[in-house]
Amino acid sequence: MPLGPLQVMVVNFEDTNFTGEIEAELIRLEETGTLRVLDVIFVAKSLDGEIEVVRTDDVHTGALSQALLGMGDGVSATEALAEDADVWYAADAIEPGCAAGIMVLEHRWSIPLREAILAAGGKNVVTEWVDEAEVAGLGVALPTD
Repeated sequence: MPLGPLQVMVVNFEDTNFTGEIEAELIRLEETGTLRVLDVIFVAKSLDGEIEVVRTDDVHTGALSQALLGMGDGVSATEALAEDADVWYAADAIEPGCAAGIMVLEHRWSIPLREAILAAGGKNVVTEWVDEAEVAGLGVALPTD
């Protein structure tokens, strides 16, 4: 079965008091077939920039997330993507002195849409996430339902 688009999310927190709400929502989204969680890990970044794994969940190893952070036994993002001028480093998104959740998600919902686009002769040329605040800044009202 083909993979859906992959997304890496890095979410900063002021402390490491992870209560389980995020994991519960990820489980719900997986159960509905909307997303597949490929990896999730929680880390803390010291003021001097060192990243330490706080915990992983019961299912995922954290290996993929650690590779994106340049940690672990796998090839680091820096080594794997050294030739790419547009490399995005997950570690840079984590604020010093904060904790973060790193999630690698597969958007399963979009596989049928992508297949329909391909069947119609279309080719995806731009995929971009747009923040609600950015759209509001354009003076365009978003639908409310």
